Amino acid sequence: MKFLTYLSQVRAEMKHVVWPDTRTAIAHTVLVIVIGALVAVIIALLDAGFTYGVETFILGF
Repeated sequence: MKFLTYLSQVRAEMKHVVWPDTRTAIAHTVLVIVIGALVAVIIALLDAGFTYGVETFILGF
């Protein structure tokens, strides 16, 4: 019985949610993708730099 009560409360609460319009949702989605891509590039560059540094140190100049 508690589970059904929970579901009814969730349904009632979801009626109070103000969802973003399509334009805002798309803008935020694009922003998240761009920031994620930038972070991926930064991490890849750091990884390449550290790899080069460690290989140079281990193998000698």
